[in-house]
Amino acid sequence: MALTVPTTQIAADLTLTVASRGRSAHRTIARALAAAPTTGSVAVAIAAGEYHESLRLDRRVSLYAADGPGTVTLTAPEGRPALTVAAPGCLVTDVVLHGTDPGEPVIVVTDAAGLMLEDCLVRHGRITVAGSPASRAADPGPEIDPPDLRALLDADTPGGEDSLAPGLAAALDDPVGGGVLVLRRTRLRNARHAALHLDGDARARLEEVVVESVDGLGVVLAGAARLTADGLLTRHVSGTALRTRGRSLLSAREARLLAPGRNGLLAQDGSAALLLDGRVHAAGRSGVQAEHDCEVEVAGTRVDAAVGSALAATDRARLTARDCRLREPGANGLVALGDADARLEGTTVSGSGYSAVHAADRARVTLRGSRLETSAEHGLAAADEAGIEAEECAVTEAAMSGVQVENQAHVTLVATSVDGGEHGVRLLSSAPAVLTDCAVRGQRRSGVELGSGADATLTALRVAETGSAGLVATAGSRLALDGGDITGTHGTGLVVWKGAEARVRGLRVRKPGKNAILVADGAAGRYDHCDLHGGGFPALHVGADASPRFTGCRVFDCSRDLTVADTASPVFADCRSIRVTTPAMPTDSPDPDGPDGPTRPGPVPLASGGHLLEDGAGQAGGHAADDAGGSCEA
Repeated sequence: MALTVPTTQIAADLTLTVASRGRSAHRTIARALAAAPTTGSVAVAIAAGEYHESLRLDRRVSLYAADGPGTVTLTAPEGRPALTVAAPGCLVTDVVLHGTDPGEPVIVVTDAAGLMLEDCLVRHGRITVAGSPASRAADPGPEIDPPDLRALLDADTPGGEDSLAPGLAAALDDPVGGGVLVLRRTRLRNARHAALHLDGDARARLEEVVVESVDGLGVVLAGAARLTADGLLTRHVSGTALRTRGRSLLSAREARLLAPGRNGLLAQDGSAALLLDGRVHAAGRSGVQAEHDCEVEVAGTRVDAAVGSALAATDRARLTARDCRLREPGANGLVALGDADARLEGTTVSGSGYSAVHAADRARVTLRGSRLETSAEHGLAAADEAGIEAEECAVTEAAMSGVQVENQAHVTLVATSVDGGEHGVRLLSSAPAVLTDCAVRGQRRSGVELGSGADATLTALRVAETGSAGLVATAGSRLALDGGDITGTHGTGLVVWKGAEARVRGLRVRKPGKNAILVADGAAGRYDHCDLHGGGFPALHVGADASPRFTGCRVFDCSRDLTVADTASPVFADCRSIRVTTPAMPTDSPDPDGPDGPTRPGPVPLASGGHLLEDGAGQAGGHAADDAGGSCEA
């Protein structure tokens, strides 16, 4: 008989033959194994055909199809697995292993056993790899930091084609603890519940493996099991493609998880998982979901068309996405809830059905160098007591607000741009908000809005081309603005409402559609060293009973620099008007709290286009009242 040489070279002291006919051939695989000597290495060459047997490998042995892949089918008897491996160093090549019940094991690898399956098809049942009795009985103990999952993956990666990494080869040949499984170019098909299940301290390595047509989960890791994979493909899996529990470890490179019925990856308990350079497509729930105390890293991976969120982190999970593309999720690009800690680095989120990034409860989200594009709600949204930090990020074309912060949530934005959308940044939380060197432009309505109770520190803020006001501080808010530029607003550049506490220094306002600064009725605040380039309305308007202080401010290039309501009491110190047709702003005026008592500039008539409110307060250009959402258009 001419034997086909398997991909993995089999060096054996003795080769036995199994065939339906032939003088020297055994008629069953079990008889060949029984006839093998107890010492030395043994290979069994199996002729084409279907064998109804349940084999138990109690010694090192290699089985291969003599006539090539798919020519030999090993079919399990009812209620029993086709293959049980109870010895280290076993190899099966080019064989179809067929179960009788898709919910039961086709292959069982016991503890301290080792099996390599190469170019095989496993169908109508699952593979089970058992951990050692000690690992199954042991308390997992306190949570510890997981090892470097990249290092684990690299350690299992072979140095050449069809070779085994030294550490993996040693484990396969002499397992310490649980069973060891290596799958190469093998398909797992038509299982129920799960296609591959690892428990205890079992260990597995998958290379170019396909898991398909599963009624349940694709791959499950529990206990302290460990799996590394290169080129894994899952498809037509009704449940989650990859699930990790306990203290298990998963490292997968170039995995493709296609259309799982639930999650692409679900990490739970204290497990740790790495998806590197892969793809998760059309998950029925979240592309990647991290729960409990697990740690998950997704790097260089595309997650697209998830029915739910692309990435989700809950409880105390830690989730990091680096250099990923999250496209068109039905819900959020990233959602973080509970006490989760999530990070996006160099990642793009586009076309999300809800907000691109949403943090709630007490979750923390950190973004570095990421882009959030075209979301149906907000770009960044934080609620409850959650926190968001973003640095060198870009938010574009959010349908509602680029950034929306509510309740007691807090936000820190550094060198971040917000383009387009209904509003740019809406700070509606009572917790501190910090924006440094940020740019907000092209909104249909306001650029930056501080809601009642908001406490915002803005440094070097740039606002441009907004449909209404550039920056609005509503009643009860606190604004500290140090440096910045507001340019080309359709409405007023800066609006400070009654009851707002404003400290503004070094602001430049250019080409506003209405006033450069509007201090509304009853409002106050300090405005130091501001340069105001007026538009068609007076650069400054001070409403009735308002008492702002202007120090070192300059007004340029407008027909009128100031309108003041009759009962207002502004204070001016070292202020100047330059190239103003009808100047009215005094260079200096007495301090109402000083020895000369309260005084104000003389009556200033309204500019053309101004109007009087019913209470008599004049406003050049005026402003619109708050809309139903609490924003204003001035």
